[in-house]
Amino acid sequence: MKRNISGIILLVTFVFITGCSSRTAKLPYMDVDKVKLALKRNEFKVLGKGTGTACVSRVWLFSPTPLVLVTWSNDDNGNIEMFRDLLEHAKILAVTNAVNSFKGEADALIMPLYEEDQTSIPPWYWKTCVTVTGKAISLKTDSEMSTQK
Repeated sequence: MKRNISGIILLVTFVFITGCSSRTAKLPYMDVDKVKLALKRNEFKVLGKGTGTACVSRVWLFSPTPLVLVTWSNDDNGNIEMFRDLLEHAKILAVTNAVNSFKGEADALIMPLYEEDQTSIPPWYWKTCVTVTGKAISLKTDSEMSTQK
């Protein structure tokens, strides 16, 4: 009985010691020479500040083989995928949530700022949450463009 309790205490201690967490905020890397804005300022309207958040998790399952990694998110209609990059998946979902927060009015998010929060208990569990903030824009229709002239 003492061996079981000391084994459980050792396992719990190991899990807490190996757990990791990090938080960063950054603009995405852009090569200015290669990035060209294809829109002129009069071709879109700024709707305001858009913010979206998404969390993606991965767990290591032990059956039927010990190397199965399953990725899921609460924001992606409950899709379960294997071997997908957590950070990129969370960024895509966060931008989608930010654009969708304008209820169909926004077409894109420009100048995004990403805040990443990563937590893990290796080798069993990883979680990545991303919050993105940027300017939501809406492209002007042809009729709006013709009335400006």
